[in-house]
Amino acid sequence: MEPKAKAWGAMLKEFYPDNNSGIRVYSFELDPELAEIARDIVKLAGMSDIVTVIDGPGAESLKGLVKNGDIKPEC
Repeated sequence: MEPKAKAWGAMLKEFYPDNNSGIRVYSFELDPELAEIARDIVKLAGMSDIVTVIDGPGAESLKGLVKNGDIKPEC
């Protein structure tokens, strides 16, 4: 997991402590073992409500998030 994802999650959690606005940070990890470690770090940091670690290539995973309606592209 990029340290930036954890940093963004921490910053957003500070600005939006109740996360009522549904703010999310997605981190994409190619290696499933590293993704699991990253999820553990996110959980230990108390940021599971903001940061989501997804296994797989970023481009494909991002398309999946759009297709599932998890995120909406801004055009």
